[in-house]
Amino acid sequence: MSKCLFPTLCCLLLFACKTKDLEYLSFNNMKMVKLGYPESTVSLEVTCYNPNKFGMRLESMNTDVFINGDFLGKAMIDSMLDVPKKRHVHHPGKNGSKNG
Repeated sequence: MSKCLFPTLCCLLLFACKTKDLEYLSFNNMKMVKLGYPESTVSLEVTCYNPNKFGMRLESMNTDVFINGDFLGKAMIDSMLDVPKKRHVHHPGKNGSKNG
């Protein structure tokens, strides 16, 4: 009985922890860092919300950015970000866009 109790408990704990995605709420304080061809760079502040019951640590993030359904470019956070549980976080990031 004790041999199957531990695996059952582990499976129960794994399935009980449903991880939700971070919610990206807004991009603020946009500044043009580099304007050029074939690539431009914009710095901005990202506001996100962690709906989980536990904190997270993001070491990097790369995502696509769309405005009104049109692809703007790639966004990345190039430094570590601690996101506390059930809280909003503001963090600077960079967006690179390839022209042409």
